[in-house]
This record gives sequence, structure tokens and C-alpha cells, in this order.
Amino acid sequence: MLIAQITDLHIRAGRNLAYGRVDTARALERAIDHVMALDPAPDVVLFTGDIGDLGIAAEYAEVAEILAALSPIWTRLNCGGSR
Repeated sequence: MLIAQITDLHIRAGRNLAYGRVDTARALERAIDHVMALDPAPDVVLFTGDIGDLGIAAEYAEVAEILAALSPIWTRLNCGGSR
């Protein structure tokens, strides 16, 4: 089994920059593009750590929209951090 892990997304609502300077939403999109291009493809994509930066509902909605780009055949496992 091949597992891809992406950790500590720290996505901000409204695609706002984390810490006023880091485009974490775009970084996640680039990471997903990289995972989707892997050959062989992973069997599972594991998300760990802080998914949202502040842990508010709007951040999780933003993440859900971005993660929709992942192939539906992949299993997504979320192991959240403190937020």
C-alpha cells in the first residue's frame, strides 16, 4: 500500500494568507497536483495536523472545496491536530 501524507495545512477562510504572508491554499493545491501526478498513484492520501489555521467552519469549507480535486477513487483520511 502506498500512502501520501500532507500535514499542517493551516488553511485560512476566504483564501486569506496565513500569518499575513503564506498562501497555504495555493500550497495545498500544488501539493495535490503533485500527489495526483505520482506514478504509481498512492492508495491513500492522509491529512494530518492542523487542517484550518483557526479551526473555524469557514476554513474547513475552504479545505473541502480544495480537496474536491482529489480523485474520488482515493481514500481520504483526516487526522486533525489542535485545530
